[in-house]
Amino acid sequence: MSADEIQFPKWMPSDAQDTCIDILSAVRSVNFPQARDVLERLATRLEMRDAWKELKHFQNQSPGKLLWGAFMIWLCALGNQYRRKYPSYATSLRDHAIEARAVANRLRALADRDNEGINDTMLTESDRVAVYFGRHAERPDEMSKIARPPRKAGARNALQIAFVNTMCDWLREPRGRRRPYTLVAIVANVTFNVSEDELWDPDRVKKCYASRSRNN
Repeated sequence: MSADEIQFPKWMPSDAQDTCIDILSAVRSVNFPQARDVLERLATRLEMRDAWKELKHFQNQSPGKLLWGAFMIWLCALGNQYRRKYPSYATSLRDHAIEARAVANRLRALADRDNEGINDTMLTESDRVAVYFGRHAERPDEMSKIARPPRKAGARNALQIAFVNTMCDWLREPRGRRRPYTLVAIVANVTFNVSEDELWDPDRVKKCYASRSRNN
């Protein structure tokens, strides 16, 4: 077994295992050890046995969806925190996208393309570059709408608060009697490897979620 692989416990649902493998294969190529650590905790921590049991009360969710949702919400919260610290990152991507599209358009607009040695292959490649930068510029904007940081974005646990509130929003079922506070508390503690003296519990999650309009 390679260092990147995770030894799944027998009690982990099979579709959650499949989802974990899919995500792991995606993050393996980008040297993102923090993401692997989160996935390993979600897969192997004993607390997740209670999470899988609690999930049975939510008819619209599956173990695979829960693992995927928890990982993506964590990733979005982390990305928003990064963009807050380094706002020029997203701006530079948009600038590159604008410049690449402008170059592609100028090449196509040249009346004497043949005399300049600009052929169809060059036009196709310039369009491809423009599309590439455009796609990567849109991705941070789309992700920034998920797991927005709280009003006190500089707070020590701001990342956890963004995660908890977004998980509650995502798991809450309009007609469901079961509130997601217990499930969110478990997943948050595992995802962030929360210390024993700062653990989330259902009441804390409920209060955090109830105060989100004041904190955002």
